[in-house]
Amino acid sequence: MKKQGFILHRESTVDEINGTARIFEHEKSGARLLHLENDDDNKVFSIFFRTPPPDNTGVAHILEHSLLCGSRKFPSKEPFLELLKGSLNTFLNAITFSDKTGYPVASRNEKDFFNLMDVYLDAVFYPRIYDKKEIFLQEGWHYELSHPEDELVYNGVVYNEMKGAFSSPEQTLFRKIEYSLFPDTPYGLESGGDPEAITDLTYEQFIDFHRKYYHPCNSFIFLYGNGDPDKQLAFLDKNYLADFSGKKLSSGIPCQTPFSSRKETFAYYPVGKEESTEAKTYLALSFVTAESTDVKTIFGLSVLNHIMLQTPASPLRKTLLDAELGKDVLSSFDNEIRQPVFSIIVKNSAPEKKEAFWQTVRNTLQDLVREGLAQDLIIASLNNIEFRLREADFRSFPRGLVYNLQALTNWLYDGDPLKPLRFETWINEIRKEADAGYFENLIRKYFLDNPHSSLVSLIPEPGLISKREQDLSAKLASYKAGLSDAELNRLVEKTRRLHEYQKKKDRPEELAAVPLLSLSDIDRQAEILPLEKRNEKPETIAHPLFTNNIVYAAIYFDTSHIPLADVPWLGLLENVLGRTDTVKRDYISLAKLINTHLGGLSFAPQGFSRYRDRSLFYPKFTVSAKSLLKETENMTGLIEEIIQETDFSNKRRIKEIIQEERSHMEMNIMESGHNFAVRRLASALTLTGRFHELSGGISYYYFIKELDENFEKRSEEITGRLQKISRLIFRQNRALISITGQHSDLDHIEEKIGSILKNLPDINSEPAGYTPLSVPVNEGFIIPGQVQYIAASCDLQKSGFAYDNQMQVLQKIIGTDYLWNNIRVLGGAYGAMACFNHNSTVFFSSYRDPNLEKTLETFNRTPDYIKEFQPDEREIRKYIIGTVSNLDSPLTPSMKGKQAAADYICQLSQKEIQQKREDILNTKAEDIRGFSAPLSSALKAANYCVIGSETKISKAEHLFDTAAALL
Repeated sequence: MKKQGFILHRESTVDEINGTARIFEHEKSGARLLHLENDDDNKVFSIFFRTPPPDNTGVAHILEHSLLCGSRKFPSKEPFLELLKGSLNTFLNAITFSDKTGYPVASRNEKDFFNLMDVYLDAVFYPRIYDKKEIFLQEGWHYELSHPEDELVYNGVVYNEMKGAFSSPEQTLFRKIEYSLFPDTPYGLESGGDPEAITDLTYEQFIDFHRKYYHPCNSFIFLYGNGDPDKQLAFLDKNYLADFSGKKLSSGIPCQTPFSSRKETFAYYPVGKEESTEAKTYLALSFVTAESTDVKTIFGLSVLNHIMLQTPASPLRKTLLDAELGKDVLSSFDNEIRQPVFSIIVKNSAPEKKEAFWQTVRNTLQDLVREGLAQDLIIASLNNIEFRLREADFRSFPRGLVYNLQALTNWLYDGDPLKPLRFETWINEIRKEADAGYFENLIRKYFLDNPHSSLVSLIPEPGLISKREQDLSAKLASYKAGLSDAELNRLVEKTRRLHEYQKKKDRPEELAAVPLLSLSDIDRQAEILPLEKRNEKPETIAHPLFTNNIVYAAIYFDTSHIPLADVPWLGLLENVLGRTDTVKRDYISLAKLINTHLGGLSFAPQGFSRYRDRSLFYPKFTVSAKSLLKETENMTGLIEEIIQETDFSNKRRIKEIIQEERSHMEMNIMESGHNFAVRRLASALTLTGRFHELSGGISYYYFIKELDENFEKRSEEITGRLQKISRLIFRQNRALISITGQHSDLDHIEEKIGSILKNLPDINSEPAGYTPLSVPVNEGFIIPGQVQYIAASCDLQKSGFAYDNQMQVLQKIIGTDYLWNNIRVLGGAYGAMACFNHNSTVFFSSYRDPNLEKTLETFNRTPDYIKEFQPDEREIRKYIIGTVSNLDSPLTPSMKGKQAAADYICQLSQKEIQQKREDILNTKAEDIRGFSAPLSSALKAANYCVIGSETKISKAEHLFDTAAALL
């Protein structure tokens, strides 16, 4: 059957997505297309290409960045940025994987959806990279030399991004694992780019890669949602695919020849020059498993990963921790490549424990095969995974894009794209076979009897970053010394021309080519989130929504009486509850019950403040759970058992949790340091900021680190303090219950959840009284990395001003224009952000930034940019639409319940929500310019926090009140 230039190969119902799937091939060009039609209004489009890397230069990654920098129909320098500024997208990105590159978008607005498709398709098929070499230089790499006497440096967005990535030990480890297992295939190469190899990439190689792989015959196009398929297919055919004739293109991913024996290798990662290397080695045992087209086996191995390593009850995880081979156990099952890899990792170990690690894993796996996995553990993991698949709640990530990525795990390797989506089939088959040794056979075949494996040791090396920086400086200095005066001047001229190109503004007609909605396309009515007040004692609110028989419940316990010094204990308590023993059972039995009956159970300290009045502060400790309706009683029973009967006396288990928490925080700091820098600054401005810093920021990290290093001395105190803080929190008084479910079920849910509080004490306590840090300071925190995470803060309120709703539009303008152009484009950082909060605090931050002082200067010049802001009607409309898009991100039922509860606690009324929307929609250019003076005044008292390299922080030590190593 033919339709709009496409041949329909297959049409079938897929119950798991509640819709119909159609598999097409474009007759003329050979493009493949998968269409999933259902009633989801968050429509998704993507186009993926197979892009096996030829080397370590990161050509696929640099091309991914570059294609969205102007095209035939949309010649502005960055149509992608224009869409970020002014579309109603719910997702907009581009992604490089080990063997493929994708360009996905999503929108709930049909007109906007077609606009997004148009820009993306023109970008991938007709980019301006062929006549604008500056795009390659900006996004990839270039020599930068502004004056002949300056130091010669490399710069480029991808170059700096990957310098940051290669500073992370976890990312370094996973790269080394792939290198070790696939020496003869593209998986043995770095698709993202090794910084040491990126600078070998030539412009000609870059162009040739696009010319070879970016043809429709090498594409995988995906459409999802409630759009009109005939209209979408016609658009694709008429506007793009009909321009191409099919051709033969070799892009298939070859399989690695299996090893005859396990390989062993090692690598180094950087730590501070004065840092101890004791117990900081990573050991990773990895296996190449079945091909990804064997969907049932891959699904089974995913379940096996959960069974053996992902929960407190997991036997291999417990054995490795009990053997004290490391302080944390990680696992990974990478099933997004042709030959998926299963990795078992111990962190904070030692090189000499390598053999013991291997023997412990092997002996444990042999025991599991011989004795059999516990059936209750298998059932618990299968139930937990099935719940998550049925719920399909991916938070702000579009559901259609998740289905897209799942389909590609088979489709990209010429398999059936629908097989990975039909999880019902695989779950039912595996359940039936579990009693007959299904998982034990997987262990035997893919681990015990599989020589295609590797053992990687990742060893800390003090001063490695300094050595790399010195080697790079010497290399560049040597290169520069070999240049003649004429060559130096040409390099200066090239730098000048690149900066001139980067600074040059697009012509109005170029900007106008990027499609833009009108304000009439936007609903002026803010969404009303359902909320019913159900009871006063206990205070209960409900959110009646269709949830497909899933119950979402949260209890917000007041913690205003907890002393400031005890707030870090709330952060530790978050990680201990549900993961250690109770009076009734040990933590392993508890974990099995949680996974068997619940879809999730979590604990978290959360700070709230009255909307626009930060003096009214509401600290909470939140218990959140979700389950099927039929499991409501089990859910309430488990919550009650954990909050009333947790036994904190298992010191060994508490120690393990503290070690794991420290490990996770160190990983997060290395990969998302800007979040920690912002949180640190916030602690000096508001009570909420102080609360979050003490319970989850750098202060909390220091707290956890100290407990870890002195556990034996403080073990009695630690268990006692946890017991005490738990008894102080879990009380009836001032607790708020929030439930989300179908209206007909709310009475039943309320009764069950309300029963939790009946046996808790009802004791009133005086508020402890929190204060922000008394004296804001400028701080530098040194980490073993080559890039910086930079943050600056200021307080409008202290300067006599207040937050205005139209500052949300200002935030969009600053983030997607001023900071983007000056910090990302000109500075080479991976990203930069601005945030204007309703509590009148303002934050700027940058991510994987090669600069420091230059970035802080850019932050401080923001008022000058605002003062000169002179947009035409189209430009200001663009920023308004982009701001509204952020407001209208689609929310899942659980997210709606959570947001409605937060608004209730903050006393944010629907009238205020609607007023915010109206203010944004009515924003004028003069309103934006009017914020220059308040921001200028506030920035005079700005504070800085930088997490970055020793070299940069040392050079800028005059900016900081304190500077010290963090990790």
